[in-house]
Amino acid sequence: MSLALEIKKLKRTGFFPAFLGGAVLCAAVPIVNMAVRSENYTALSGDPLQILLDANWSLMATFAMVFSVAGACILYHTEYEHGAMQKMQTMPGNMFAMFLKKCTVLFGVNLLILLFETASIAFCTVHWFDAPPDFATSLLANFGYCALLAAPGVLLMMLVAAGFKNMWVSLGIGVVLVFTATMFAQFSGSFIVAIFPFSMPYSYCTGMETKEIIKLCAAAVAETLLFTAAGYAMIKIRRAAE
Repeated sequence: MSLALEIKKLKRTGFFPAFLGGAVLCAAVPIVNMAVRSENYTALSGDPLQILLDANWSLMATFAMVFSVAGACILYHTEYEHGAMQKMQTMPGNMFAMFLKKCTVLFGVNLLILLFETASIAFCTVHWFDAPPDFATSLLANFGYCALLAAPGVLLMMLVAAGFKNMWVSLGIGVVLVFTATMFAQFSGSFIVAIFPFSMPYSYCTGMETKEIIKLCAAAVAETLLFTAAGYAMIKIRRAAE
């Protein structure tokens, strides 16, 4: 089953327009905040990028995670609806390959949101601040860092969506996980809390020590591999059971 076919399945679901709207919503957060309260931030001293991220990233990440949860539920709802998944499990097709392709689609639209967010932060920096010489490098580094740390949450949510036939159960679990991550924000200094998959998207590398960045990136890679293996095991067990 090709990636193009996975994308074609979603054309009638409103999946891509919803994520495009989500990307615009996330990107609007710092612009609206600066338009309304620019004097509160331009008076601060320090790196403009860190000022903007400190002020806006938490809300932007929450919006992105909510859309990611909904997207994962839609991706598997299209398979469980009308018993399509059960029919596919009786065929020789590779269900794990389908799982990976769905993860790729969800990760791709998350990158779209992140791209819009990065462009918005860049606009705010140039429009309201004096961008430092290394601004572009710092912005791109933060984009790559945030993209990597988004992967575990995407895979975990896809595991949840694949594991439950009822979309509302998956959605409820996802919302609880997002809510838990927001509650964990008050313990942001704890490494254990920081590596919770749904907490990782709230992190950004601007202003962080290199050692902490490396530790979180390593944890993200390890969790990505772990959840990928868990997806493979779950599909094999389910297929054997059915």
